[in-house]
Amino acid sequence: MIDCVCERDFEPASGVKCPGCTTLYCSQSCLDRFADFHARRCANPVRPLTTADTLTTAVYADMFPDDPQTLEDYFFTRARTAHDKTHLLGLYIGVVKILDVDPSRLHEWRLSGKLAENIKALYETVPPVARGGYHAWFLKNLNIFEPSPNALVSLTPNHRCASCGAPATKKCSKCQKVWYCSKECQVKEWSGHRVHCDPKRPITSADHLQAAVHHNKVPDDPEALSDYGFNRVDEIGRKILLNVYRVVFDEGVHPRDLHRWQVEGLLLHEVEKLLRPLPSWKTYQVMGWFTAHRYAFDPSMPVSGQGPSAAHLLEVEFLKLWKDVGDGAPCNTVDEVNSAIERLQWSKERIEFFRFRAMLFLFHPAPNLRSWISFGFCACRDESEEGFLGLTYRMLAERCSYDEFFTAYNSSKLVALLDAKGLRGRRLMLPYLEDILSRSPRMNKSVWDLKQHIQDPESVRLHVIPSVHVDYGFMNCKSDSEYEDLKDMYKQIFEHRDVNPLKLHEACISGKLYEHTVGLFPELKKKKNRSKKFIRLMKNLYPLPVLE
Repeated sequence: MIDCVCERDFEPASGVKCPGCTTLYCSQSCLDRFADFHARRCANPVRPLTTADTLTTAVYADMFPDDPQTLEDYFFTRARTAHDKTHLLGLYIGVVKILDVDPSRLHEWRLSGKLAENIKALYETVPPVARGGYHAWFLKNLNIFEPSPNALVSLTPNHRCASCGAPATKKCSKCQKVWYCSKECQVKEWSGHRVHCDPKRPITSADHLQAAVHHNKVPDDPEALSDYGFNRVDEIGRKILLNVYRVVFDEGVHPRDLHRWQVEGLLLHEVEKLLRPLPSWKTYQVMGWFTAHRYAFDPSMPVSGQGPSAAHLLEVEFLKLWKDVGDGAPCNTVDEVNSAIERLQWSKERIEFFRFRAMLFLFHPAPNLRSWISFGFCACRDESEEGFLGLTYRMLAERCSYDEFFTAYNSSKLVALLDAKGLRGRRLMLPYLEDILSRSPRMNKSVWDLKQHIQDPESVRLHVIPSVHVDYGFMNCKSDSEYEDLKDMYKQIFEHRDVNPLKLHEACISGKLYEHTVGLFPELKKKKNRSKKFIRLMKNLYPLPVLE
């Protein structure tokens, strides 16, 4: 007896054979039913394979597609954050695996330009209570599935959308200051814009917290810091706490409700009630920390003795890893480990890898660490993508040995190792990662050092390294004020929706930094004094003369 794909048992002699390979089905109707899904596995498929087949294969493996064309065709490249990309994959899992949309139909929907329209109609047949969180995300992000305005109309806009950066045609009706390209973008940006607008209700510290989560940064509002526990944890804890509230808002909690919980002293109770039933993939980064730091959500609880600090957890991981890979040198403290490393004369690459691997299952590197560049976190657009990359490395660490991981890192072959361990799809979600990992750990383009300097909150003028000082015009700054102006301009460039760090690097070595900047911010040309200043500040020694 043979098990058919439909789960019926049948005798081989009575089976119906696929015309393209040796696969047997229990009946002709079963073959017809599953033929479209089978095409991607068939030795001689009866129809041409499409990117819908590649997507379907990835969906059934619960993985991101690893084909660049599939990522483009099905809008993964349009999703701005790792959070959005994960929800997009979840949407396709629902459409393909649960609602049984076959690859051919998916392909037709995309070619007709009606993918979103058909998915929306498909979900209307599902009871509202059964549609799930991915459908709610889909309705809020329909603009991802639309052609870019820049692809349809050639224009130089006076205003750009505050959400997606596309040409904007309407502004906020309340404050008349911020522009948007569509209602969808305005709705998506509202959580970040509310605190700067003129809303109908008073702004609370919960609104400031939601805006901070929206912009991937710890709140700068004193009341939000105090009300929501940021003043009761260390710097590392603040980042994790921000991610706790990201989960809370992602689950649909309104700032109004969060504010009520805080005022009524129910914050800990309600947040815990929300987090506990959630699947582990949503909470794995925060649940352990939350359990050990409940006092962050209840000011009546003492801070001391409520759980190990992040520094202590890191020390434990440090010693635990040393026991496994420390060349037989027993150590009981971090100081002893550092002394042993010095005695063993480890290379700086080996030291950096050891420290990165020790912290990996707790948190990812901050911009002030060299490993933020050498492991490619500088390629990420925001904290969400950094978390996505950190998870990718944790998955890699679980699929290979410490030595295999280090050898690939030390020989600039991490890309090949990620691909070999089934993580190519996740790697491709970060388009600039390969540029860094193919040179790391000994070399990198100066644009990544520039980004590190911009992102590091502790960076000052004296910290500018020589390559950035010369390449990006900081040598032209005559005062601290000019340094801050130039630094702020590069910060705006890296935050721009259309930024491509590799294009910025090309502009640098072509001596066209100002021209590149104007391409992103055309309004700069209209401000003569400001334009004149940046023409001077962005001059460098490039292009270098050709020696004959």
